[in-house]
Amino acid sequence: IAAIELLRMGDEGAGFLNAALGLGTVVGGAATLGLAGRSRLSPYVLLGAVIWAVFLGATVLLRTPEIAVLLLALAAIGLTVLEATARTLLQRLLPLGAMASAFGVMEAFMLGGLALGALVAGPLVQLGGLLFALGALGALIPAVALLVLPVIAGAERHVYVPLREIALL
Repeated sequence: IAAIELLRMGDEGAGFLNAALGLGTVVGGAATLGLAGRSRLSPYVLLGAVIWAVFLGATVLLRTPEIAVLLLALAAIGLTVLEATARTLLQRLLPLGAMASAFGVMEAFMLGGLALGALVAGPLVQLGGLLFALGALGALIPAVALLVLPVIAGAERHVYVPLREIALL
């Protein structure tokens, strides 16, 4: 809908937007390599969420196809930082025996979130239009990050991070 109706990119527009998201994911993945040796990752969860929301919001507000491709790539960098730091934190915070179950639960929540997003996107567009739907869904990620950040940061303070071993890797 965004590619065709909002940005007027035609049928191939969705492909360009997906390619921009893919490029941002690759760049974001490379950027997270620099975070591996950090003792605290919780601030980067919020940073990734804010970057995602800001650049996604700018994409919707500016409505220029060429700029949208760039902004979506930047948004994907934020989303990748968010996801990578969240997964790394999960590994740091949990005992080894609990990780398989925790990752299973996390994947279930991610797939459930995708399904829920697919279910509510249409009604949100019908209710308030495309800008309203993208704004509401785009604001949800940083809002959730803000809610869970104190819990994550508190738990992270009590975890030993083998910085020397990470540096050797």
